[in-house]
Amino acid sequence: MTTQQEASRRRRIVYHAARNRLPDDMVSAAVRLCDREFQALPVFSVQKFISRLTEAVGPPPKPGELFTAMNRLRVVTDLDAIGPDPVGGAAPGAPQQPAHEPAAPPRFRPAAPAASGRIDSWAAAFTAFMNGIVGELRHLGPDLPAAARAGVALRLQKADLGPNGYAELNAWADGQAAAFTDRLSIKDMHAGLHELYLWACEELGPVETDRVFGAVLREVSQLPGAAQFPPRSLM
Repeated sequence: MTTQQEASRRRRIVYHAARNRLPDDMVSAAVRLCDREFQALPVFSVQKFISRLTEAVGPPPKPGELFTAMNRLRVVTDLDAIGPDPVGGAAPGAPQQPAHEPAAPPRFRPAAPAASGRIDSWAAAFTAFMNGIVGELRHLGPDLPAAARAGVALRLQKADLGPNGYAELNAWADGQAAAFTDRLSIKDMHAGLHELYLWACEELGPVETDRVFGAVLREVSQLPGAAQFPPRSLM
């Protein structure tokens, strides 16, 4: 998307998620906040937006519903399917006919297997698990994989990792590597998954995070060789 299209997408997500859930004055404030503070950011974080809205205006009624609605709209790439842009159309907060929210995406897409198509080492199990999580995040929101890698990169700065752990996990977080090697210790694998899990809990909430990790774990555990290197042992 162009910068202008992405700005419109973010406004639409905020407006159409908020308009039937927040008072009109808070809907208007939410759209203004989106344009003022969240258009220049490389990643649009729903959790951070709601936190900032709470600071600027006050706590929204039923914030969990707003969070879910915004995340549901964030996976829609067709701007018209989200709904009209409130800027240039009806004023934010103006009465409109209720929009039909798009159906939630399928709950899980198969995780990408290791390059060899099988799990033949702990590194392969870890690769499949980490990349499976990123693949699932991509279907929840097109900007979530980049946000996850950036979030993990920040968390790794405080993690207790060995030299190879720092090198390989940071290369993965920077998008410079898609697979891990046997130089990575089991301890570092545990740490990497732990940091990704904590980031997801902050961004998606614990219920959705457990669903994502559980679904990917089941999928990766079905790959050939996973019985010898069970991905569950890495959690």
